[in-house]
Amino acid sequence: MTLPFYGVLLGFASGIAGVLARRLLALQGFVPSFAGGLILAGGAACAYAALQLAYVALLRFAKPSSDRGPVFFEGLSQAAMFVFLPYLAQLRIPWPHASLAKAELLIYLGLFAAFHFFFKLVSLFSASQSRRGPRRNTLGWAGACAACALLANVAFLHWRTALEAGREARWPEAAPASAGPASALARTVFEGAVYRFDLEANPGQDVVLRLANAPEAERPADTAYVTLQFNAPNVPAFVQAVAMRDKTWAELRIPATAIPSGGGPCRLTWSAKEEPAWIVHIGVRPKAAAGQALLLSGPFYHRPATATPAPSIILMVVEALGAESMSVMGYRRSTTPALDALAGEAIQLTEAYTPAPEAAGACMTLLTGQHPLRHGYFENRRGPLPEGTRTLPEALSRQGYATAAFTEGQGADDADLVMGSGFERGFEVFDAEYPVQSSGALQENGQPATPLPAGSRITLEKAAQWIEAHCGEKFFVFVRLRELRIPTRLRRYGEGFLGQGRTPDPVDLFDTALADVDRQIATFLEKLRATEGLDNPAIVVTSPYGFDFSEPGRGAWRRGGPPTRRLTESGLHVPLLMAFPAQTPRLQDALVSIEDVAPTLLALSGVPADPGIGGCDLLKSATRSEPVAVQGIPVALSTRTNQWRFTWQSGRDPFTGARATDEAPLDFMDVQRYRNGLAPADNFQRMPETARRFRERLAQVLEERLPGAIAPATPH
Repeated sequence: MTLPFYGVLLGFASGIAGVLARRLLALQGFVPSFAGGLILAGGAACAYAALQLAYVALLRFAKPSSDRGPVFFEGLSQAAMFVFLPYLAQLRIPWPHASLAKAELLIYLGLFAAFHFFFKLVSLFSASQSRRGPRRNTLGWAGACAACALLANVAFLHWRTALEAGREARWPEAAPASAGPASALARTVFEGAVYRFDLEANPGQDVVLRLANAPEAERPADTAYVTLQFNAPNVPAFVQAVAMRDKTWAELRIPATAIPSGGGPCRLTWSAKEEPAWIVHIGVRPKAAAGQALLLSGPFYHRPATATPAPSIILMVVEALGAESMSVMGYRRSTTPALDALAGEAIQLTEAYTPAPEAAGACMTLLTGQHPLRHGYFENRRGPLPEGTRTLPEALSRQGYATAAFTEGQGADDADLVMGSGFERGFEVFDAEYPVQSSGALQENGQPATPLPAGSRITLEKAAQWIEAHCGEKFFVFVRLRELRIPTRLRRYGEGFLGQGRTPDPVDLFDTALADVDRQIATFLEKLRATEGLDNPAIVVTSPYGFDFSEPGRGAWRRGGPPTRRLTESGLHVPLLMAFPAQTPRLQDALVSIEDVAPTLLALSGVPADPGIGGCDLLKSATRSEPVAVQGIPVALSTRTNQWRFTWQSGRDPFTGARATDEAPLDFMDVQRYRNGLAPADNFQRMPETARRFRERLAQVLEERLPGAIAPATPH
């Protein structure tokens, strides 16, 4: 009866061992499901039985015995496993001290070890004192041990498969997400979950992931331990600890040398705590945690700065900066010494014009090379972009450029260049914060006054910091400065051009604000020059429109109303400075549009322009069409030749092409007379045939785009 006695006790002990292992591992997240728990318990039971049978087999081999005593006492050692029954039944034990309750499992383990190993020693002593028997009995014990070990191995393989399947998660869709002021398209990834995605084949390019704590996270992670496992032979897993940053994105860079040359599938997982060495060694990790989550943006592919001769690019838009307000363009005041110095190092397009005197429409033209009547950002309309349109940052991103935008889009008067508006397309990081500061004053109702602009300095500092962090790779940075949009008298400007003891003229106020913005640009350019490791980037400076100070319409501003932006020479004539490496500084007086900026930058970076792009490469193309600007609903159009500016009210709706009112000529100006300060002449009477040709030209431009050139808007 000794052998059946031992078998029954071993069976019960193995079952208890399996249930105990399942419970302990479930607390650590290693039980993926009910079925997986059963497989784990069975595997643990078989493993325990295999160990015990291996001990008996070794004992019988070392000291063959024909007595029943060794097996009997070995059976009693298995009975020690019954001490865990109260723990597994979750019986409350009235421990005399709270510390004992906390160490309850250790107490049970101690009791088990004491009884178990005591009877193990007794069985060993009994074997040494027993009568010698045949050694062939060892084969049965060894066979039973091998069978249990095989079953344990099969069970553990199935458990590991179930555990991995329980950790598998669908690669989530990217959605707009914010970390402080900087937004990005990001995915929510949970701790412990395994996410599979494909890496593109981009030899020589680093892969960049950006991480941030999810806004709703109850326990924000201080550090994220990220593991990237590549599905390629002889390529080790990439493991890195990422220090999380408050209200901003932390960056994880996987060097090109750590990535399979052909790209392909990979698996990503992360943990808020460093994994123990045994987990890393065996490669078995717990299932996904319930609530801990990060925002993950990427993957992005970045090309080293030395990889190609194409330069990094900085595109700066200074809103409301008309060409007529710049010293280098002949203005009587020294308002822009920093930009003047940059012009001396750049290709200066002295006759550049905007296609629409508004920020959203003109900036989208800069980023697409399309006219506002094509791209759909016009007046109160915010797209969407026509199907198949590829933005400048999207095209550069595909070439390994890191991309970032600082747009100051969240203004108190209007939210235009913001996340979700379409302007974020192609940008890895999109910061639309408009820095403001409290004025400290109160309104008549006792409420705080409207916050004042905190200055372009803050936006330019953020851009400079981003550039410094990415100076070792190709990058494209878009910066829009909004401070001049509604010039306000601020203490930090000083007296400037305001004078003392008199009411400031609007021109004086604007020039004073412009001089301060120019100083901030000077500081930004100095930081770029001092940035170690930064190759000479291409810098483009322009504006979406200018203000009228010498033409009819600015009187409303004098009375305290908003500044005007109109289809006039002052409103449409903008600066365009292009400081390109290896390009000789020079003046170009040909008529150009800021539609030409995107195709020029694409050509500079070696990217072919899309067929539907409207502009041309300013560095190569010798033929350019006359710039056409639009404004209003119904839409008015204005075009410019070397001598004339003609403006015409079409009477048409710019989105449907429907007739809304009668057409009418608005203005026919001799540009040279205007620039020389001479009184305007009635050119409609003097040159009716020329006026007719201008009108036909603008009607043709409109018909090329209407009706139905702009699709119905989709709300953002």
